[in-house]
Amino acid sequence: MPLLKNVGSTNLDVKKTNRNLILKYIFSKEHTSRQDIAANLHMSMPTVLVNINELQDIGIVADNGLYESTGGRKAAVICAVPDYRYAIGIDITRKHIKIVLVNLGGEIKAEKRVQAEYEDRDQYYGYLQRLVREQVRELKIKEDRILGMGISFPGFIGEDGQMVTDSYALKVKNIPFTRIAGSLPWPGILINDASAAGVAELALSDPDRTMVYLSLSDSVGGAVIIHGNLYKGMTGKSGEFGHMRIVPGGKQCYCGQKGCLDAYCSTLQFYRFSEERHIRAFFEKMQAGDKECVGLWNDYKHHLAMAIINLRMNFDCDIVLGGYMGEWLEPYLNQIKEEVRGMNPFEESCSYVSICRLKKYTSAIGAALQPIYDYMDQF
Repeated sequence: MPLLKNVGSTNLDVKKTNRNLILKYIFSKEHTSRQDIAANLHMSMPTVLVNINELQDIGIVADNGLYESTGGRKAAVICAVPDYRYAIGIDITRKHIKIVLVNLGGEIKAEKRVQAEYEDRDQYYGYLQRLVREQVRELKIKEDRILGMGISFPGFIGEDGQMVTDSYALKVKNIPFTRIAGSLPWPGILINDASAAGVAELALSDPDRTMVYLSLSDSVGGAVIIHGNLYKGMTGKSGEFGHMRIVPGGKQCYCGQKGCLDAYCSTLQFYRFSEERHIRAFFEKMQAGDKECVGLWNDYKHHLAMAIINLRMNFDCDIVLGGYMGEWLEPYLNQIKEEVRGMNPFEESCSYVSICRLKKYTSAIGAALQPIYDYMDQF
């Protein structure tokens, strides 16, 4: 989680900022001590002691034994209590609903993936809400322990996070959060699916990292992260990489244009090789030498390499490959890099290309992190 800088102008602001810094520092460590906190955050010991006591009274941090003595008095071990609160993350796609329940440390406590064709109908949203309630009941978590919900959706999201203004992928417009969440009792926010995935990936990286996250799923999108911050662009549409036109006059895209990256690198083209609509079958057949699958893979990686080069030339930063394909691309990374290397006359190394660290439920996790970050910022 990104740390806040001490920019307060009053004693109350300074106190809140110090407590926020201390809390986030504790959550960034497996364990720490009061002395370690004071030294690394450049705070006085009385300031650290007062804030630790307050956080312990709340219940979000706790003592957990003593460190081994180094010659003086043994220091107490301070740990976060990540199960103090939880958040729900929901990822809505054309064909599936994914739900996760995570704690304050971003650890998944429960997960669910069901096949469900998206429809802007009460029956669909009612089904989604029942799934969420079942998840909470199964874990026997009290409703007041849940901070809120984040909902990942493939489309443009309003500035306040309360409206899907337009989704070409799902052919809907102006869907409010309240329609999706319906009777569920928790507040929440909507976030673009690729942006959510980028946020989740960042949580496992250097918090000051600059990168482009390329989401390769049923639709293609992405997120631009600059020094640990999600860049949304002037109108909130940054990262719509799926609609870069890479082949003039090429394949028809669902957006109405021809030659978009989405038309060449969406995962939808792989589902026809399996009755269960799973990517695994495509890779199994491709590995076995199926000519159609081998040809499709060669075409796929060629166009993917074109996208990677365009992104590298534009942003000059790391390119992380994720989305559904992130789970399957690791064994083929060197092949992809070879394609990229052949298109880039300026760089011999392709070390800037990597596979995402978070392979499953990425967008749902990123959505769940939104209410958690908001909550942690309140301290």
